Amino acid sequence: MLTLWRGMDRGLTDDAGCKRLHQFSSGSFFDAKRMGYGVLRVLDEECFIPGAVLDSERRANMEILTWVIDGDVELLVGLATHALGRNDFACLSAGSGIDCAMRNSGEVPAHVIQLWLQPNVVNAAPHCDLRRYGDAELRGDFRRVAASTDAGGDIEFRAPAKVNFARAEAGERLRYPLLGKSQAWLQVLRGNVDCGDITACAGDGIAIDDAGTIDLSVRDDAEILLVELT
Repeated sequence: MLTLWRGMDRGLTDDAGCKRLHQFSSGSFFDAKRMGYGVLRVLDEECFIPGAVLDSERRANMEILTWVIDGDVELLVGLATHALGRNDFACLSAGSGIDCAMRNSGEVPAHVIQLWLQPNVVNAAPHCDLRRYGDAELRGDFRRVAASTDAGGDIEFRAPAKVNFARAEAGERLRYPLLGKSQAWLQVLRGNVDCGDITACAGDGIAIDDAGTIDLSVRDDAEILLVELT
């Protein structure tokens, strides 16, 4: 079963130069009908003006994934500062608790996607892993950028999930097999895609249940996140 969640229906908060679109309830946005999907608890699209800062907050027992679509940001985790640019990916396993913040360190707006997933291990030691990608590495079929142990992700994390990214051109077809009764969440970051009888555009999400193989037809050049929830 495929269920479309229109991007236009997301929650919006705008504070201190950071505009955030919330697929699910997070921060000051709350909607009882949008409380996450499986272990995927937060999916925010964020746009920072130059110099904008998301103030430091304490995080614990959450896997926080940050994907930079455009621009340059600094991710401040504890006493460490991590510089991230286009195509860069960070995975913060907050574990027993750590302070984190983010700021636009560039001269143009920064465009970021952030996902939070519930871990399958709690109160572990916090740590942060980074992965930088060149454009050529991300073209074509889905690439597994993060996954639980032994699931073949570029980064290993503590959530029962597999996070995949694809950048495809108009006219291409993408396939992703779902094993057993896995759920998945598909988020279109750019472009337009057909999934079954659904056409989804940038900002739209699709909740996927018991679908077997996911077949996508790319209408316009597209960037897609697909989170398999195992």
